[in-house]
Amino acid sequence: YVIVSIDGVSTTVTMPTSKKVGDLEVTGVTTDNTPGWFYDADCTQYAYDTDYLTPSTSLYTKTATLNKLNITTNTDGTATVGKSVDIAIGDVVIPRTYTSSGTTYTITAIGSYAFSLNSTTTGNEINSTLTDIVLPNTLQTFGTCAFSGCKKIKSFYLPKNFKTIGDYCFRLCGFKSIDMPENINIGGGAFIFCSFKEVVVPKNAQMHFDTFW
Repeated sequence: YVIVSIDGVSTTVTMPTSKKVGDLEVTGVTTDNTPGWFYDADCTQYAYDTDYLTPSTSLYTKTATLNKLNITTNTDGTATVGKSVDIAIGDVVIPRTYTSSGTTYTITAIGSYAFSLNSTTTGNEINSTLTDIVLPNTLQTFGTCAFSGCKKIKSFYLPKNFKTIGDYCFRLCGFKSIDMPENINIGGGAFIFCSFKEVVVPKNAQMHFDTFW
């Protein structure tokens, strides 16, 4: 058996024959209503589908906040989280997939200005209402100014296949740390006016000369 926790409520489930995370079946849990599984209650340490389970494994997830998201579908089978209609949204949990008209799309991007009060790259509005965000391991891209001015988010954890942080993505953000994968492409001004004192740039990262200023 494996212990799983959904929104803080724990239960035990039968380990799949393959012993892989991706084959775990839990009643009421689909990729449409959760960001996937994690090894910690804060949902920052990703448990990937190909990871192997043991009897001592504990997995955690949270219910997606679909009512707080503006999701658009793309012709290539992916979906993008767009600019929210209601910015005063508190904590946000983004699911791995989104189903529309019977078709399931994989969420791979957070679009430009999605959680920002600004509409230009030089805007100075602060979004003090977005307090925390849980990201699925399917994400690959953040658009321009996607989180510009989001002062209350203290840390970001990106999945290993994440590829691109857009220009001015985290401008004026208040987080203290960010965990980035190797080979990431970081846009110009992505971390300008951020409050952290140091950041570890991963191996083989591609950056603009003005990424940090």
